[in-house]
Amino acid sequence: MSMRADQESDSGRQQLSTRNRKFLVGSAVVSVAALVSSVIAVPALANMANSAHMHRAARISALVTADCDALLGPTPLHSSFTQPLAIPPKVDRRASTAAVKLIMKAGTHSFSPDLPATPTFGYALGSAATDVYLGPTIEAMKGQPLKLTVANALGAHPLANLIDPNVMGTEVTDADAPRGTVHLHGAHSEPQFDGLPQSTFTPGQSFTYLYGNDQDATGLWYHDHSWGTTRLQVNAGLAGQLWLRDQYDTGFDDNPLRLPVGAFEVPLTIQDRTFNANGSFAYPIGPHCGVNGLPDGHPNQWSPESFGDVATVNGVIEPNMKVAHTLYRFRMLNGSNARFYNMQLVRIDALGNPTQDQVTLHQIGSDGGLLDASAPIGKLRMAPGERADVLIDFTNLPTGSRWRLVNDALAPYPEGGDGDIAQVMQFTVTKATGPSIRVPKTLRGGRGQPKLLPAVLDPSAPTTPGALKATSARTVFLNEIVNDAGTVAPEGEPVHVMMGNQFYADDVTMTPRTTNVEAPAVNSVEEWVIVNTTGDAHPIHLHLTQFRLLNRQNLAVDATGETTYLIDRLNCGGADAVATNCANGLPFPTATNQGPWPAPSADAYVQGDVIQPIASESGWKDTIIAMPGTVTRIIVPFGGTAAGIPAPYVGDAKNASVQRFSGNYVFHCHILEHEDNDMMSPLVVR
Repeated sequence: MSMRADQESDSGRQQLSTRNRKFLVGSAVVSVAALVSSVIAVPALANMANSAHMHRAARISALVTADCDALLGPTPLHSSFTQPLAIPPKVDRRASTAAVKLIMKAGTHSFSPDLPATPTFGYALGSAATDVYLGPTIEAMKGQPLKLTVANALGAHPLANLIDPNVMGTEVTDADAPRGTVHLHGAHSEPQFDGLPQSTFTPGQSFTYLYGNDQDATGLWYHDHSWGTTRLQVNAGLAGQLWLRDQYDTGFDDNPLRLPVGAFEVPLTIQDRTFNANGSFAYPIGPHCGVNGLPDGHPNQWSPESFGDVATVNGVIEPNMKVAHTLYRFRMLNGSNARFYNMQLVRIDALGNPTQDQVTLHQIGSDGGLLDASAPIGKLRMAPGERADVLIDFTNLPTGSRWRLVNDALAPYPEGGDGDIAQVMQFTVTKATGPSIRVPKTLRGGRGQPKLLPAVLDPSAPTTPGALKATSARTVFLNEIVNDAGTVAPEGEPVHVMMGNQFYADDVTMTPRTTNVEAPAVNSVEEWVIVNTTGDAHPIHLHLTQFRLLNRQNLAVDATGETTYLIDRLNCGGADAVATNCANGLPFPTATNQGPWPAPSADAYVQGDVIQPIASESGWKDTIIAMPGTVTRIIVPFGGTAAGIPAPYVGDAKNASVQRFSGNYVFHCHILEHEDNDMMSPLVVR
């Protein structure tokens, strides 16, 4: 792709470690990691004659040879904050029905003049492009359907040696002729155009997606979602932004909301990457790589997370953007595989050191559209997959002053332990001036503004007309499978991360699971209670729909600091275990692939006050942070305003111009290594 140069609060979180703490269950000392996974030791799989995994391993045994000596960086010395921010080209379809045509192709891209060019993937606008990374920013209009035709012209994968044949969904061709599929993240799409993991097409093929664009103005993003290789496809460059407009947020100078447009509305796609001395991507090798005696299906190359050692924005390492004295709108996307960010904007002194001077960020929108009013925030927390629509006012800042986005989120979030990134990008204030506009006080409910967001009611509250209230509830839990039995090294390392202790698909037929799946009814509103039994925060993403955060609440813990929900209702080793819910404990999924399902309620296992959404999380969301040791409650509409349901989209009208939303979708963790193996589950809207 050719480019032209140009949360505040973690209150209530519990610091849980699933890898090191030990506690007593019965007469045996067991690590919490082992209990999160199963009462069955992982190495016992070697004696299970697991035909499913042997079938899969035989089918793709020719894929790659484990490369346990792959280059691992670190990124070579390079200049920081000297290269200009690159701005992706725009494709404007606000008033046009012409198809957008993109080509997934291999090429190279320069992230810094101090590094050799990097072999990459990207979405190109033409077949002649050689500089490819990310994709153009596409603009579309509500009510104006968009046709997107994507051709697969990919060649040898830049990360071919990191492909793991033991990750479910991987194919023999992925190293030399990678599959592709495009998911428009956050879109209200029909299932056949949703870019589901199994809906891939190979080099030489193309696919046309049709988006009805029946939802409010918002910032979406498109990215590859290929089954088993999403982490590597996106890392290589297959991602881009799409801005959906409406009659209020038009993107034109005379927009009713008086928001910045043109050169003053800027996409910021933030990713962390590590580079080798030869310019190639350095990607972490899995802890089990090359280990002898691993059970069938045990991952080899797969790494539980990938954390780069430098920040890139729009494909440039630590760029600098020259800004005028005016208000800017930044459409921010956390496009990283696994890294969270907690960013603030601080002044840099003459020696290049951060000072105490800080500029307030004004968040005006989240994943699904505008907030009711701008939210002034000191720090902006973003998980992988989340978007933030942010205003920054440079009007009265001194000419020549430098302001840097700095980050203090640890990796993995929230406890840390891997490499952290302290600085993201820089802004330098020039003497130029721009439009004289101010941060709007309100964005909804006034003249020339969309309606206020619907109130979000607790399911126990009285019904209020126009408010969003669930009429039913379901619980889902997140867990890890960890090698901790002591006979296969290294101990304490994840083998799989799971939704409800189940795989996404049946690994004999290699088709998405059809049993024990969440199946809400169309035109219903549900409360989802997400119970995180792991030690990491997980950004949970639902396809098809936007939702609202109701609240969070801590899980109760025992004397060892472990959640009693996990012990009593899943592993069944606690004093208060409920026998009827714990007949078999939490089984290892390759033995049974049975949850338990439905997930046991966590109502009896919460403690303390509920934690209300902060202002920046008060709007429509499609990706929400599930903190460790916490229940996260969201209110989810599975129908739109055409069905009388408060939602940011029309939906469900039985005519040719608006989709009817039922069928097969997915929900998953948006840490890409997690969704690949195997924190993803079918979602069937009936």
